[in-house]
Formats: sequence, structure tokens, C-alpha cells
Amino acid sequence: SAEIDCPRDTMVVASAAAPRVVSILVAAVAAEWARKAALYPLDTLTTRLQYSRRPVLLSAPSDITAKRVSQLEQAREVIRDGGGPLSLYQGLSTQLVGVV
Repeated sequence: SAEIDCPRDTMVVASAAAPRVVSILVAAVAAEWARKAALYPLDTLTTRLQYSRRPVLLSAPSDITAKRVSQLEQAREVIRDGGGPLSLYQGLSTQLVGVV
């Protein structure tokens, strides 16, 4: 086998840096998984609300409270009709695999 001609101290630095790089990559993947797990239900709920056919009705143009209550009611319906809170995590596994 052919040997690479490089100073011995360079090889020591390279071999010491390898575990650090791996630990940084593992930490980055874990952080991205945590972010996706935390935000995925919100993205799912937002998407389902956008495709919801029920319009948001306001009692008056300046009545912001009525709009919030209506959107909250829609969110409850989406969760209930979808099969409960865990239904907001459907498809998360494919997103987590995509991180790696």
C-alpha cells in the first residue's frame, strides 16, 4: 500500500478533530429533529386550516375576538375530525428521515 507523505503532527490533529466533527453532526441532527418535532404539528394544523372549507365569519369588521374564537373552533374541529392530537404528527417520520 502507498503511504501518504505528511508530517506526523498533521495526522494527530486530523485524527483528534474527527470525533469533534462527528459530535457536531450528531448534535445538529438532534437539534433539527427536536425543531421538527416541536413545529410539525403547527405546520400540519396550518395546512389543514387552509384547506378547511368553513369560512371565518366576523360579527363585525373590527371584532378581532370573534375571528380568534372562530379560528380556535376550526382548529378544534380539525384535530377532532383528524383523529385526535396525535394525528397532527402523521408524516413526521418521513421529515425526520429527510434530516439525516
